Amino acid sequence: MVYFLTYRFEGDTPSGKEQVQRLQLFADHQVPASIIVLSAQEDLDEQVQKAHLRSDQVMSLIDVLRGTDTSEGKPLYTIGDIMKLNDYQTKTVDHHLQFLNGDHLMYAVTAFDDEAELTAQRIHTITFFGDNNRKSYAEVYDRQGNKVKTVYFQADGQLRLAVYFYANGMPLLFCQYDGNGILQHLTVLDLAGQSAEFTDWTSFAKYCLAHVMKQHPRKLLVDQPSRVLPMLGQEMMTDSVPVVRTEDDVSVVKQAEQSNGGRATFGQLIADPQAIFTSSLTQYAKVVPIAAAVSQQSAVPGVKPWAQRLPGRVAMELDNQNLAIFEQLLSTLAMVKVKENQVKLDLFVKHQDQALAQQLLKRIEPLGLSSLLDIQTQSLAESGDLGQVMAFIVADLGNLGDADLLSSLTYGTPVITFAKIADQMLNGATNGELGIVKPSEQVLDAATDILKLLTDQTWWQEVSDHALAAAKPLQGLTGWELWKMVL
Repeated sequence: MVYFLTYRFEGDTPSGKEQVQRLQLFADHQVPASIIVLSAQEDLDEQVQKAHLRSDQVMSLIDVLRGTDTSEGKPLYTIGDIMKLNDYQTKTVDHHLQFLNGDHLMYAVTAFDDEAELTAQRIHTITFFGDNNRKSYAEVYDRQGNKVKTVYFQADGQLRLAVYFYANGMPLLFCQYDGNGILQHLTVLDLAGQSAEFTDWTSFAKYCLAHVMKQHPRKLLVDQPSRVLPMLGQEMMTDSVPVVRTEDDVSVVKQAEQSNGGRATFGQLIADPQAIFTSSLTQYAKVVPIAAAVSQQSAVPGVKPWAQRLPGRVAMELDNQNLAIFEQLLSTLAMVKVKENQVKLDLFVKHQDQALAQQLLKRIEPLGLSSLLDIQTQSLAESGDLGQVMAFIVADLGNLGDADLLSSLTYGTPVITFAKIADQMLNGATNGELGIVKPSEQVLDAATDILKLLTDQTWWQEVSDHALAAAKPLQGLTGWELWKMVL
């Protein structure tokens, strides 16, 4: 079982559509999954209905405590039931059916299924009015006819008190508001009569999540991390896997890492392999590259053919762990000429480590090879290089889910690797059959292999086509194999 924590659920937004698709993906593979909404979202029932989901697929914090009731066959209150009790006039205003006694508004009703015949519509809310047509209180019902809560209003219409109920009608939660309608105090009652007090919604949310994880321990994945992570305690945050979709999400992940005393907060992060920030996340945790659109393959824009590439241009991203091969690589590239011009290496240092960049310059200047390099100040993902260079050099093939390696293959850009483990990992398919070329370990032969890739258009196109084909099963664009890496 998997819980996706989100701050708010709206099924018709891009993030909401992704969440709905993901629930279907998990259901197709018989893995139970539910979304838990951490905010006090008033229109959650309507959003769940619009998305054609069940109440146990998208739950509020109240649902987490009270349990969801998906039973059928129970007598349900309808608008027709109210009409039988009185002969008030009715009119519809903004999806509310108003009942009036002359000029006096008695109550207003909203229904779940407003496309049904009027008298058959199931009641969602009934708002009662007092003197001068002021709201007095409102009752809210779920789809099964259970009263979920009663809300009481102040004279100016601001909230005064909200009482939530268990399915058996016993009080579950009291929410008290100040004179400005701002939440001030929460009291939870369990069925045994024990109580817990809170002064803010975030503390209440942590209590609810701790309760559900104790009762039903499951994998926690965090949608909308920029809003959700600040609501989690450190222990629960460490056990979660954030789904990073925006720059705000990235900022909160970084803050969480920095506030954890240098210890890793997250074991895994999920990010779209095409997002410009994805490669920067690898310094914090293993990144599983799952695209936002989980139910279909999305076309990668601008897969450039040979003629539109930068001739003689290759790219590489380097960190301290891969310095050993760097001088060997440069010596090899120094022998490669394309149309009388020296091959040029766009070098990206991981995490834009300028100290490492300066160190590299000092090491290669005595070798007279600095002219081969363009050391970049931006990140590889931000540069767009993977879509326009002739090849991408990878020092380590240890992580086939690496976002930059995956992006290179997705753009049809051949990958060159010097890793000795490549033969074993690729089952000998190192001559471009998977979009990956492993040159000889001998410098002269390696230079010949690279020269052929950069000058033989027919072979380059074959390797590029193989790269595109190899990317498909690795992409998170069809989803399930990569989701299993997380679960």
